[in-house]
Amino acid sequence: MFKYIAYGLLIQSDISLPFLSAGDYNEYNHVSGNITIRLHADSALYVHPPHEMRSQWRITREKAELVIRDIAAFHIQQGRQIDVHAAPSFDEKMIQLLLINSVLAILLFQRKMLVLHTSVIRIGDMAVAFMGTSGAGKSLMAGTLCARGNSLITDDIAPVELSASSPFVHSGYPMVKMKRADSAMLGF
Repeated sequence: MFKYIAYGLLIQSDISLPFLSAGDYNEYNHVSGNITIRLHADSALYVHPPHEMRSQWRITREKAELVIRDIAAFHIQQGRQIDVHAAPSFDEKMIQLLLINSVLAILLFQRKMLVLHTSVIRIGDMAVAFMGTSGAGKSLMAGTLCARGNSLITDDIAPVELSASSPFVHSGYPMVKMKRADSAMLGF
């Protein structure tokens, strides 16, 4: 079983998630819980979305189901467990990407966090978020400020915990997703 730290959670997974930081509770001050990701080898539990739909989803605070044609069915329960039922011939990289983006965003929603589609960097003791539609330049702006010495808090998904005395943004995976040309321009 693999262990990772992201979004204030210790993630124990049957599936390798190379974008996340490996770790345990002793390495991270803001771990608020743990989750388990299980890969079920029995593809008989995978069901195609109806008709010619590419995907299908049902999401509540208690349980959610996300089915992506020819990849997997993801069952997310009470913000604590993700069951992955892979399609008979699945692409592991697609499952990994879906897990660290869409599926974990749903899980964070179930944990009653405000989940924003944004890039967040640390400037001094402040968290600064860049919001916009896909392709608007959020990650490029974050990457530019990181190249100037600021640190990345999270890119793409920002879970904000509102129960603290002031809002707290949990760190995500430790990289900015941007186009190759933009990355080269910034010297990464």
